[in-house]
Amino acid sequence: MKALVLEAKFKAVINENFPMPEIGDNEVLVKIKAVGVCGTDFKLYRGEYGDGYPLIPGHEFAGVIEKVGNKVPGITTGEKVTAVPPVPCGHCSYCIEGQHNHCINRMAIGVLNDGAFAEYVKVPVTNIVSINELSFAKATFVEPLACVIRAVERSKVKLGEKVLVLGTGTTGQLFAQVFRSMGCEVYMLGRNAIKLKVAEQEGVNILSSKEKSEADIIKVNIERIDILVDAIGQPQLTEKFMPVLRKGGRLVVFGVSQGTLHLNYFDIYRKELQIIGSFAQQEKFSQAIMLLKNNVVNVDALISHQGSLEDVKELFDKGKPADLIKFIAFI
Repeated sequence: MKALVLEAKFKAVINENFPMPEIGDNEVLVKIKAVGVCGTDFKLYRGEYGDGYPLIPGHEFAGVIEKVGNKVPGITTGEKVTAVPPVPCGHCSYCIEGQHNHCINRMAIGVLNDGAFAEYVKVPVTNIVSINELSFAKATFVEPLACVIRAVERSKVKLGEKVLVLGTGTTGQLFAQVFRSMGCEVYMLGRNAIKLKVAEQEGVNILSSKEKSEADIIKVNIERIDILVDAIGQPQLTEKFMPVLRKGGRLVVFGVSQGTLHLNYFDIYRKELQIIGSFAQQEKFSQAIMLLKNNVVNVDALISHQGSLEDVKELFDKGKPADLIKFIAFI
């Protein structure tokens, strides 16, 4: 089969004869129709994440069932599906407590084992989720939206609260739209005018750090906010906006970074601030599909680039265009 393979750090190749996945009794073979490019895929390409090479990345995907294992019940070939990427062991202490995203022996499709930048991918039947009438393109957003939904729920948001989202990429846009759907007053900070315009068209208040300094933005545009969301992974930027959190405010750490966040210890104590980390998703796929099905979030507006596996390789090699929100490859 044809696949995009990461053979080494900064080395992506198109392999026209990669071996077909062999499924076990409790697995299914999915013929890929569409797959989204995630920030994690770039980290895998750069060697900043993952378990090593060679690897086929791709964990935001949709396709049809091509083949089912001998012990797979209730699923037929031709069914339109997506899949939950993490594969928990089911028997460690975290799995027993229902915290599958913290599984000690966790595997992950497209991150720790081969994924969907290929014509086919094998998936445990327990991870398969039907997408019903969703388009393949929309279904590639199920995984990132599920992660965002979990983070929003962990923020304990209340109707009508004020939220500031740092970051204008896919997750930042999804955060803004989900919070908006809950009646929140949402602000988004970023530098790219095109991405900010996309958010503004969805009713988000935009703040351009290219035109004004963070200090001026805080002084002129923001009084006090209830929730601050780091959707970009820039601790130094997050630090600048911590002072605008109201008493009892919450910081949601979603962006991935190895950096250090410096906080005023007394402020956390006196203002009763809450710092909430949110990693991956936890049984939120059905909620994500429902939001997409009912057009609660407009993901069509987030598809800025489309192409083939060859185009994904070029994207890795040349880097992200400034106006990239979401790239979807159609296989």
